[in-house]
Amino acid sequence: MQPPQAPALNPALLPPGTLVGSWLVVAWAGRGVHGAVYQVVPVDKPEARPKALKLALLPGDPRFVREAELLSLVRHPSVPRLWDSGDWQHPGGALHPFVVMDWIDGASLYDWARLHLPSSQEVLLLLAQLAGVLQTLHSQGCLHRDVKGDNVLVRRSDSRALLTDFGSGRYPHASSLTPDILPPGTPAYRSPEAWLFELQFFRDPKARYSAQPADDLYSLGVTAYRLVTGTYPELGEPSKDEAGLWHLESLASPPPLVLNPRVDTRLNALILRMISVRPEQRGTAQELVEALEQAAQLTLPESTRSLFVQELSPSVDSGGQAPAASGPAPLPLAHDMAEAQAPKLTSLTPGSAERVSPLVHMRPWLLRLATAAALLALGAWVGWLTPR
Repeated sequence: MQPPQAPALNPALLPPGTLVGSWLVVAWAGRGVHGAVYQVVPVDKPEARPKALKLALLPGDPRFVREAELLSLVRHPSVPRLWDSGDWQHPGGALHPFVVMDWIDGASLYDWARLHLPSSQEVLLLLAQLAGVLQTLHSQGCLHRDVKGDNVLVRRSDSRALLTDFGSGRYPHASSLTPDILPPGTPAYRSPEAWLFELQFFRDPKARYSAQPADDLYSLGVTAYRLVTGTYPELGEPSKDEAGLWHLESLASPPPLVLNPRVDTRLNALILRMISVRPEQRGTAQELVEALEQAAQLTLPESTRSLFVQELSPSVDSGGQAPAASGPAPLPLAHDMAEAQAPKLTSLTPGSAERVSPLVHMRPWLLRLATAAALLALGAWVGWLTPR
């Protein structure tokens, strides 16, 4: 089979043997919204342990420079190490930025939960590791801005959680990535204060929300809530005061313990703390790390039992056959449609996992706001791309 002609090379699907900088593509590993991931080895050391190379789908994508900058600043056992960065030149001449980092042999957080069926204690330890990354970032004036389950990998060898995808993050003196009122991120994980800001100023073309450390903590809380319940926390209805300012008093969703009685009370309390509608009640990442680690140290029966249960498939015949055991069936944990950037609804069948867009969990006011803001943002985006 003849190798593809050079002009046919596509950054989204490079064949094995392609050179990207000083790295040799071994295999295609996946694709996201902004980049494709490849398993690579050094050209001069093909026997070396493989690394992960993420290549931008679009030329000059600033997210990749942003990711390289943040990874170079962060040293933490729950962050992949940065090995290299640069630009790959397409045969047509366009330059596509890339970053090379540790190859993580593991699964995304929600997939790991389906397979591993963790206990509250294990979840507390994972959350402490992720909060530790946020502590390191925040101590340097940086933010991740896109904490979510699909950006967390759980390593197979030691079950350590690693936070990935820093391309939407922020560091001191970084330029803006988009002209939108809200910074990059995933809607289902945005903080109440971010949504209230958009509700207050969505008609102001110059308004820009400045994310804070509390936004990262809220996103981590949403990740934890969804991990143990299979759904997203739902915001309550906002109200406007006499001065015309919007306020939000509480969440509409029940505590995790109500939806999943197997959740340990300490884990329940810490998740509620992270998703508090008042950012000051979330505390700091440092305080959260200490609280999570302290809670994880207490070994009690309710903290060590699985958060999820095994289900048995009902017998389908009358021939005396015993019911067959089905695979692990935790509480419904759908693939995150918001993270896949492809929201859709499908019906539920008995025993099936829920597959539902996180937009369904938004209050009607928030759904209307998101729609209006999207239309306004589209107009701003088109204007932004128009030569001036």
